[in-house]
Amino acid sequence: MLNSLNIPLLFIDTAADADMTRINADFLLMENHMSVFNLTDTLIQNGLCSLAFAGDPKHCRSFSERYQGFMHALSENALSPCTAQFTGRTVFDNPDTLREAIRRTLQLPDVFVCANDFVAIDLIGALKKEGISVPGDVRITGFDNSTESRIVDPHLTTVDIPSSQIGYIAADMLLSRINEPDTPYRITHVRTTLKFRDSTGKLTLY
Repeated sequence: MLNSLNIPLLFIDTAADADMTRINADFLLMENHMSVFNLTDTLIQNGLCSLAFAGDPKHCRSFSERYQGFMHALSENALSPCTAQFTGRTVFDNPDTLREAIRRTLQLPDVFVCANDFVAIDLIGALKKEGISVPGDVRITGFDNSTESRIVDPHLTTVDIPSSQIGYIAADMLLSRINEPDTPYRITHVRTTLKFRDSTGKLTLY
């Protein structure tokens, strides 16, 4: 339907399964795959070999790319996720469901690599209510560097997105599409930055 409107289109993120080669639009995303790969690999190089992804990879393209980066790092280190119980949407539907999933997990991972900060913050809260210490018993990472990531206790290891600059880039892409409608369609990823904080404990950074 959007293709048929014949107007300039810009997607900031998109559906997880969208075929970006068949939509007449530009796409702007943050860099997800390698940032989560590097984050996960750093944790593994620090001797943390039991890792799980928390969140729904099908939620959006960014979550899917973050999950792929997580799995890529595990594959490069000959590891597998220690549990898939927290990979999906329903476990995060409400706090009671999340706490029940924690209670059902016989052996929690060393680290939860979460799809974003809000998944991580929900998980920290549920773990605390079950008497599980972060980062003493389980370490947690997020993504987005939200304001909440710097307030939650412990402060959250995360990936910083240059949000203001992404806004400027989006405006530039849309204006350039208006001015030069025949330019080939673009898929652009904006570089992100790892932010190590207290939720992953003391690490040696490589």
